[in-house]
Amino acid sequence: MMAKLVLPRIHAMVICDEIEPSVAEADVFDLRGVRTHIIAPAFPYTHPQLGVFLQMTGHEGTATGRAVVLDPETDLNVDETEDDLIQFHGPLEFTHVPWRLFDCTFTQPGVYYVQVFFDGKLVNERTLLLQLGEAAASNGQQTS
Repeated sequence: MMAKLVLPRIHAMVICDEIEPSVAEADVFDLRGVRTHIIAPAFPYTHPQLGVFLQMTGHEGTATGRAVVLDPETDLNVDETEDDLIQFHGPLEFTHVPWRLFDCTFTQPGVYYVQVFFDGKLVNERTLLLQLGEAAASNGQQTS
């Protein structure tokens, strides 16, 4: 008998600079530097840390997931997380996944896609716009 495929339902997908578990409550996270774009002083540009936060549900079972930052111009991955085995406990119980990508290097300005795959299938994506400009930030803080 073949194992049942468990694809999650993603209720929230947020790209940010930092993901911190709350010290006050279990299963609560503080997201800092929530973003849809990055302004870089020059290209290539390396962003020190990107977080991909997922809030999802799924049928009971496990699924292997990962996040990928894709350059659609070249169809190459800029960066990706390791495969992560996620346990789901049913469609009414939320699962939170805080993935981190370190030192993502973007070769040129433009649109990139942050994609989430589970068991090899694309289940969600967000756009991330990289722009050339003066106000570059490093994990939400102005550089000097």
